[in-house]
Amino acid sequence: MFLKKTKELINKTFFLKNPNTKKELEYGQSFAFTGMQGWRISNEDVHKHLVPIDDQTWKLWSYFAIFDGHNGIDTAKNASNLLDKYLFDAFNQIGNNPNNDLIHVSQFHQNQLYYFIKNKFLQLDKQLSTLINDQSGSISCLIGPKYIYLINLGDSRGIIISNDGQVLESTKDHKPNVEQEKKRIQKAGGRITQFGNDVPRVESKLAVSRTLGDYSLDKHVIPALPDIIQYSRNSLASFVIIACDEMFRKKFIEQIKKIFVLNNPNTRKELYDGQSFAFAGMQGWKTSNEDFHKHLVPIDDQIWKLWSYFAIFDGHNGTDTAINAVNLLDKYLIDAFNQVGNNPNNELIHTSSFHRNQLFFFIKKNFLQLDKHLSNLVNDQSGSISCLIGPTYIYLINLGDSRGIIISNDGQVLTSTKDHKPNVEQEEKRIKKAGGRITHFENDVPRVESKLAVSRTLGDYSLDKHLIPASPDIIQYSTKSLASFVIIACDGIWDVMNNEQVALFVSQKAINTSIKDIASQLLDHCLNLGTTDNMSVYIIKI
Repeated sequence: MFLKKTKELINKTFFLKNPNTKKELEYGQSFAFTGMQGWRISNEDVHKHLVPIDDQTWKLWSYFAIFDGHNGIDTAKNASNLLDKYLFDAFNQIGNNPNNDLIHVSQFHQNQLYYFIKNKFLQLDKQLSTLINDQSGSISCLIGPKYIYLINLGDSRGIIISNDGQVLESTKDHKPNVEQEKKRIQKAGGRITQFGNDVPRVESKLAVSRTLGDYSLDKHVIPALPDIIQYSRNSLASFVIIACDEMFRKKFIEQIKKIFVLNNPNTRKELYDGQSFAFAGMQGWKTSNEDFHKHLVPIDDQIWKLWSYFAIFDGHNGTDTAINAVNLLDKYLIDAFNQVGNNPNNELIHTSSFHRNQLFFFIKKNFLQLDKHLSNLVNDQSGSISCLIGPTYIYLINLGDSRGIIISNDGQVLTSTKDHKPNVEQEEKRIKKAGGRITHFENDVPRVESKLAVSRTLGDYSLDKHLIPASPDIIQYSTKSLASFVIIACDGIWDVMNNEQVALFVSQKAINTSIKDIASQLLDHCLNLGTTDNMSVYIIKI
């Protein structure tokens, strides 16, 4: 009874009977801010933005910050007025021009910058100690011509996301139950407690482990020491979102992802078919279709008249790479054959181990040349799955997580390409050997450098291309075998069906259904299974 009355009293003391839903809205050409008091009896959040920072040295930079006050607003208000000046001073301590690439690119200068930023936060905290008695966390963001900086202190958070809602990078909350923070606090002589249904607290008081203000606790235990993220703008980054802790309690990231999918799927289909093949594509739940495809049946009416070409390009965070690659790849592949011999029907090219190795070498070399060519044209990225079918052999050439399978008449998978993903053991070893890092955050897939969900790709030059090379794998398979169908498709299909399921779906329907209708029905089936990606598929009868 006592606990119930105490809880009711606390609720009446700190919360309104009805939420204050009046919004504070501010916006500019490329940003928007919104704030709401909500259920609290007062609003202790304070924000600031400078777009641009000034009309001189900092004219190419923008600054955004949110201060999440606790037990008062003094720290948040004072910090809002002062933090930007302390941050600019940190840059000035390295060089008087924040656009100097050395500051951002050189590891030495970058470490210097981080040191000065942290030092300035500690100086700010010392200055505030003479002015205030409460405390505040902060999340701030500096955006320059080439780099984004996220600087967090406490449990406000910043995330950088792609155009399709992937979280590319995020700050980590400073909370007492985080293992690293727990060890640091205990090493500094502090104590972490947790009572009943309450959150863990430092010295039975503070629910964050780093903060501006609150000088009642030892500042070695709760230092004003931020973490800093530097992220390239020449990347998949499309949006930066910074918000106070309340936003992230409501599965904020899931809500953000909903922005990048439609309320209802676009089920309009793109359908093509020929005598021995069919293509089907659908935008699905995504707000745009970033898949592209191409087929040449036959490739030409001369040397290549006995050959067919099929390809799907799965664009990510844009369509530039996919569009350019769809127009160029076939020419690069044909050139690879020409480098071995000027007649693609020459059996030596396909049957001689020496000539086949030569062919594979030239195909991989030409992919790398295509990627180099694209580096002058694009900023996004694309995977691909392509197929060349000649009189005696089938070639499957894959890059990324689009896939190709060859199946028998009764639905056996005879061979398949292997996806290039960071959690594949061979890919993981290669990436680490090249000096790369694979991260895996909760509710997300493994990524290269916290960014890319595939380990090989065309485009994306914000990462070291030794980590994510445009180096395909190649399968050669005889047409004079049990092979009855080739199926190539983007990951929108393979996300919800495995090789065997697709093989059986096609082979069982092929008894009394046209391959055009099979391709169309496959899209419907995958949509019903819950795929949220664009879908593209070729079914080719051998």
